[in-house]
Amino acid sequence: MKNFIIIAFMLFTFIGFSQNEFVGQWSSAIEIIDVYYKNDSLIVKSKSTPNNKPIKTLSAKIIDNKLFISSYFKPNNFYSKKTITIGIVKNKGHGIIKNKHGTFNVVYIKKIN
Repeated sequence: MKNFIIIAFMLFTFIGFSQNEFVGQWSSAIEIIDVYYKNDSLIVKSKSTPNNKPIKTLSAKIIDNKLFISSYFKPNNFYSKKTITIGIVKNKGHGIIKNKHGTFNVVYIKKIN
């Protein structure tokens, strides 16, 4: 009976974790982005690199090899849209950030897979 309980616990734990698929973590000089799927939904969590404060994700989607993110950084009331092209060069992504100050090119390095 004890073995059955242990096996059942392990099975349910495995099933619960298999619903979350970690896509990766990308970082640049200005932010760190964690991307994963949870119950068939794309989840993006970001934080500012200089001060480690969270960046709110307003929307996110992946189309082909591009990650599109709209975000808001509350400390300075800053909205931005990012397009990160993934996988053209191994472990690197090219980001284009558009905001009220203009359009900027940013290199993202894939840290965790």
